[in-house]
Amino acid sequence: MYDLAFSHNLLRLRRREARLTSAAMADQLGISRQAYSRIECGVGNPSAVTLAKICLILNSPVESFFHIKMKNPAKAVDTETPVV
Repeated sequence: MYDLAFSHNLLRLRRREARLTSAAMADQLGISRQAYSRIECGVGNPSAVTLAKICLILNSPVESFFHIKMKNPAKAVDTETPVV
């Protein structure tokens, strides 16, 4: 079984690679710093519109922010694999 999940860690990595602060990202996205922090810390997920803006700001395809969780029911082990 597979689950597709938003990767908050990949978002943080891409933002840092772009040399942007979380405050600068929030400003460019038009959301509060607290709202952006919740997204990056994994408390919440971005809306479709916010995700589209993130992709534009960071010049990254949408799939670069997701990973596939593979579940092996026989072993009950979860592993995370980036989509990219």
